[in-house]
Amino acid sequence: MNLKEQDYDVYTLRGNHEENLIDAHKNYEPKLFQKFVERINKSANLLDEEGKLKTKYIDFVLNLPYFIELEDFWLVHAGFNTNIEDTFSDTLAMLETRRFEYDEEKLKGKKVIHGHQVIYLSEIEIAIKENKNIIPLDNGCVYSKPHKIYDYKQVGNLCCLNMDTKELILQRNIDE
Repeated sequence: MNLKEQDYDVYTLRGNHEENLIDAHKNYEPKLFQKFVERINKSANLLDEEGKLKTKYIDFVLNLPYFIELEDFWLVHAGFNTNIEDTFSDTLAMLETRRFEYDEEKLKGKKVIHGHQVIYLSEIEIAIKENKNIIPLDNGCVYSKPHKIYDYKQVGNLCCLNMDTKELILQRNIDE
């Protein structure tokens, strides 16, 4: 949000966590919502003095697109449901899907870049090197220590793809 306010060209997408925040804001009792934000999500800075979600965050999240179409790419948080006629109507798939089939006709031959599902770095590198139609970029940047599911040596990076050069840029998690 700060980068956008400073006139940087930053394109943000709606993901499942943003959707969950808005749903909780709409449906939870005020005290439960405050607990949800403060204790469970450790994000008390999102709340005003009365424990309500600050208007600037509500406005920001509600205006996030589910996907962005570029000349050669689709950018989406999770993926697309290509098994239905109108692929771009299933917003739940864009927020939650973990695996999806590429449909060249429905996706206009454009590559899909997505996150949401933690993928080992070697698989991300292969998808880029082999110029796959679906390029995952979620390397689980929060998993930088031993974990019960993921091999933390193969995850823990924030990934960025230069779409012009196909260069993968990595930033190892620096939080301790």
